Amino acid sequence: MSNKNNLQKIKDIDGLNWIVKSNLTSFELKSEPCNFSIKYVSEGVEYYNIDEKEYQVKNNNFIISHPNQQIEVYIDSPTNVIGICYYFDANLVQQIVHATHSTVKDNLNCIDSKENFIANSIYNIPINEYCTRLNHRLQIVNLDDLDKLQISKYLMLLAEDMVCHQQHTQLQLQELNSVKSTTKKELYKRIQTGRQFIHDNISHDIFLKAMAKAACLSEYYFHRSFRHFFNLTPHEYHHTLRMQLAHQLINQGKHSKKEIALRCGFEDAKYFSKTYKKWKHKDIASS
Repeated sequence: MSNKNNLQKIKDIDGLNWIVKSNLTSFELKSEPCNFSIKYVSEGVEYYNIDEKEYQVKNNNFIISHPNQQIEVYIDSPTNVIGICYYFDANLVQQIVHATHSTVKDNLNCIDSKENFIANSIYNIPINEYCTRLNHRLQIVNLDDLDKLQISKYLMLLAEDMVCHQQHTQLQLQELNSVKSTTKKELYKRIQTGRQFIHDNISHDIFLKAMAKAACLSEYYFHRSFRHFFNLTPHEYHHTLRMQLAHQLINQGKHSKKEIALRCGFEDAKYFSKTYKKWKHKDIASS
């Protein structure tokens, strides 16, 4: 392990859940199973080996792990990699699962839920999760502005969103026609790989063939499965990402219209403005 001075640990008011903020160029650690955790990277790339599977967690991506998993993390970068790890007490997570799967009467009588979050698989591919509450909460909160009481509240809400994220994914997988659980997980992994390809090419025009190839699926099956998971076609999703990026850049007020258009994949600034206004009007109308 290196750069220890760039690691900061923040505990909640009860000392059961905590946050580790890191700003490192090099780091290596093999950790024993302990708590549920969310590993979030705001800048750079962190490399994880979880249960002998390799993952890259990039800008604004996260990955979730549970207490039964063996984890190794590795950082080697010429520039600082900024990450935040959130750790949650296993009893707290199980209580959240119990509360969401039981009636009010069962909760009042402290009857145990049959659902066991720890035993369930963690469905995860590191990916920009613009469509989930979990990633939204990870991106908007400035931890330096929170006191100890606010940290406790934030971690509780984050734990709820983590459980919700996993349960939502599990329901999506159960709706698939695949017979075997391993087949469902493999499909989910491939769809997320295709989704990451879209994020990596936000400023480029990309065709369905290239997206499907990245996911190792046929064009039709990728299109159909992507629609199932995200309620958008791959091209609609790509367009939405561009408009979201444009909205962020416009609100920053630091870039010209031409610069924003180019960063969002539009060579014609006038056409970009027309497209953005149409998207903005539609977004306001649907909210």
